[in-house]
Amino acid sequence: MMKTKKLISLNLISSMIFKERSETRRSASISSCEFWLAYRQLLTINQEAIFKSSLKHLKITQANLLPQIEANLSKLDAEVSLDSLKNLLLLKNELTMFRKQTEMVSEMYSLVLRNEDDLNAMYLSDTQLKKPRTGPNHHEVEYLLEHYLCLVEEISNVNKTTMMTIQSTESLIQLSLDTQRNKLIQFEIRATLA
Repeated sequence: MMKTKKLISLNLISSMIFKERSETRRSASISSCEFWLAYRQLLTINQEAIFKSSLKHLKITQANLLPQIEANLSKLDAEVSLDSLKNLLLLKNELTMFRKQTEMVSEMYSLVLRNEDDLNAMYLSDTQLKKPRTGPNHHEVEYLLEHYLCLVEEISNVNKTTMMTIQSTESLIQLSLDTQRNKLIQFEIRATLA
């Protein structure tokens, strides 16, 4: 709902700027080519703002979550306690949800990149002029989306690495607990035989 409102407001702002620029163009002696170039840049900036917003949300979430995980893993390296293990489980669940969220954003970008109609529809000025683009003539938007897709995949890779670190720590803790259990069993057998 919030994203829809942002898109509607961006479209309203774009149309208002379009009208204002059209009036300015009539009153000033700006060439048609310069006007449309400036307008296309404005629309690209609006689309990029949407992409930046989704990326910013992912980066903020990652910046909040990763230090907590690292601090908890450091505590577990020093001493294994029940509270630290519970906290690690909660953080692991949060990281799993965040990974799913990151994968959904990545999939969204990929779906748009695979659909030529969506890429062509992002040229709002052409659509507003009732001359929608057709075919593979959408390189600027494609490059923009690929850039943001790479940034989202970078976040996803950091999340995967962090998850692997958590799983390695869990394995080491499990081995340590198994060793302690085996020592207790050996002690119990010795006490029983003595």
